[in-house]
Amino acid sequence: MKRLLLIALLVPCTLLAQKKLSINEIYDPANKNAQFVVQPYYLPANVLRFSAPAGPLVHTIAWERGRARFRTVRQRDGTLVAAQEFTSGVPEAGSEAVHLALYAFGPPDASRPLDDEVVIERFEHVP
Repeated sequence: MKRLLLIALLVPCTLLAQKKLSINEIYDPANKNAQFVVQPYYLPANVLRFSAPAGPLVHTIAWERGRARFRTVRQRDGTLVAAQEFTSGVPEAGSEAVHLALYAFGPPDASRPLDDEVVIERFEHVP
């Protein structure tokens, strides 16, 4: 079993409401390796899965009253990779915080060192 890395940016609003951007490390054009999510995730209208290409990307989440807009573009030329606006069930702003998480799933691989990293060049949170 191959080890899998996943990075997630979570904006929890309440115990049951959050917005999330997650990307896993496997780049395969046939495999959608990224997603925008507004909870509850089990409603199909609350998830957009897409293929995030290799290379530097810029991710934006804009949260306004009654809507959450997600956008991912290539850093080098601004080419749109994916965008989605959610308007149903978006929680009100007020007590949010931002959490970044890096998860490693599966057994360690002896051929791959455990020094995985994600480089975040810039982060801005404007409440």
